[in-house]
Amino acid sequence: MPAPRSGRRRFPASELVRFLVLPIVLTIIVILVFMKPWRNAEPARQGEYEQVELVQKGGLSAVTSLFGGPTGSVWYTPSGSHLGLRLSVEDLDPGKRYIFEIQVDSTVYDVASIPADDGGRIALDSTFSGVAEGVCVGDNYDPPMRFESGRSYTLGFMLKRDGNAASGSQRVSVGGGAAGEVELRCTGNGDGDYGYALMENRLARFTGR
Repeated sequence: MPAPRSGRRRFPASELVRFLVLPIVLTIIVILVFMKPWRNAEPARQGEYEQVELVQKGGLSAVTSLFGGPTGSVWYTPSGSHLGLRLSVEDLDPGKRYIFEIQVDSTVYDVASIPADDGGRIALDSTFSGVAEGVCVGDNYDPPMRFESGRSYTLGFMLKRDGNAASGSQRVSVGGGAAGEVELRCTGNGDGDYGYALMENRLARFTGR
């Protein structure tokens, strides 16, 4: 006589996955909340420099670092006669060019076109007495500005793909005939893609001295 069959129910694999997904997602969210600060967290400091993290649009740096995608940060001097900046980004598309943008109050400047190296990294260490357009910008040209002593500025930092032509230049008239023209170089990827890779997770403040 055969042994009686067990009354224990066997769960199909698909049901087991659905049962486990929610607890796993909730656990990850809790871990991320305690791993990294939200957008309004206090800046990290390194000597005279303060840090702004660069994150994917609408994202947290902890999520980005856990699931992949570009990550980066900007270290900046909060005051001085010049703005010191250190840009460091990882996990970009190797060999592609990216435009580093600096927003000063409400004006956005395309400061430089920088290629990612073979490892998908970008690094920039420089000082600025002011900010100006540094690449082809089409009709979006804004006159250069200089930081004034005693004045405070709100700064934003963004990194977008350089969809400009791979070569050539753009001449922008700023008044005064030929002497009032500015030539901007085009050194992009030539694909018309200006999608943003990273944006600041908080705005920075700089005071001229």
